[in-house]
Amino acid sequence: MTVTWRRPDGERVTLSTLADFSVALENIEAETAKARQEGRYTDIALLNADYQQIFARWRISQRAELQADETHLHHSLEIVEKRLAWWRELSVTDDYDEPIEVSKAQMAIFAPGKMSPASWDEAKAAIAWMPEYRLPDDIDLVSGIAKLEQLLEAGRTLQPLFKDFIRQLGDTTFTETGWTEFRKERWNIFVQAVRTYNEIAERIDA
Repeated sequence: MTVTWRRPDGERVTLSTLADFSVALENIEAETAKARQEGRYTDIALLNADYQQIFARWRISQRAELQADETHLHHSLEIVEKRLAWWRELSVTDDYDEPIEVSKAQMAIFAPGKMSPASWDEAKAAIAWMPEYRLPDDIDLVSGIAKLEQLLEAGRTLQPLFKDFIRQLGDTTFTETGWTEFRKERWNIFVQAVRTYNEIAERIDA
């Protein structure tokens, strides 16, 4: 999805990415403020028309990116839940008295595949080859479980924020003024939630 924008210096450029749209909107905002100070009202009208056109494209692109990020978060949290269940099971399993049958936590990990482990021990050995489920060498189970619980909580806090922004950006009546107010109230909360989630995830897999 592209849009042609006439820069303040008269050059016409093609915008096609979210970054392009964002930079253009920032430039138009700055030029509009300058035109307002200088009393160039006809220029303000042209700039407003450009802003509306580019904002509409930006809104669609931003929503698509957030939807992709939300889907990724959903899949990541599914793995975190399975990982947490497995680590909790390991924490209460006696090394000298391991179960024989494949456990519910193990089966949840192998469910997407066509093959299934024949025993608890075989499943444990196979899971050790899966980076997303095995316990990192420098983390003990107690602290690892605590961090996974924190990560799951952070992710669940983040999910409704994603849905909130996606819903707002999907509203065709949502104007740049509405977005500005919405962003002031919610954007910093969203950014902090993303930062918290990523920091916890990095501490687990560092």
